[in-house]
Amino acid sequence: MLKGNEESRVFYSSAQWKRLAKQVKTAWLRHSMPCGYCKGPINRGERVIVDHVINRKQRPDLAFSLYNLQLVHHACNSKKYQFEETNAKPEIGYDGFPDEWR
Repeated sequence: MLKGNEESRVFYSSAQWKRLAKQVKTAWLRHSMPCGYCKGPINRGERVIVDHVINRKQRPDLAFSLYNLQLVHHACNSKKYQFEETNAKPEIGYDGFPDEWR
């Protein structure tokens, strides 16, 4: 079983992902759609990322769904990632403790 970064590398280097990401990027640029986060314009030649709206680790069944993908500025994606990493908190049970503490 692959872990963390290795699994991500395999996923993002797959032919299926590359085809789908190209399709999303082409459609968003053709229709002049804004960044999925900041809603600012995306200019040709600008550094962009095809991003999962709902994190693929949370919903792996949506990993290849066009409805779960958006084009975003690279900087916006970095801010989202940083926010998710620093604000990930365990769910607290009725006894006041995270599940993994029991």
